[in-house]
Amino acid sequence: MPYLRPPYMNPLVLEDLDALNELGTLTWGWEIKYWTEIGLKHGSFVLFACDPVTKSWIRTDGISVLEAVNKFKKII
Repeated sequence: MPYLRPPYMNPLVLEDLDALNELGTLTWGWEIKYWTEIGLKHGSFVLFACDPVTKSWIRTDGISVLEAVNKFKKII
């Protein structure tokens, strides 16, 4: 029986993987989580990444990984 993703899970797309590869060139430390609440149609990807200049951790989020990484890039 194939796995059916829950209706609230945003699928990963190729652009998300490209964004993660780019993130790996921008910083040496990052973590990504996904969360949602029951009843919502979608959740959010939450990105924690280290700013390589200030060495502080920055938290961004987005409906896609690409959106969260783009927010991080604007901050640094």
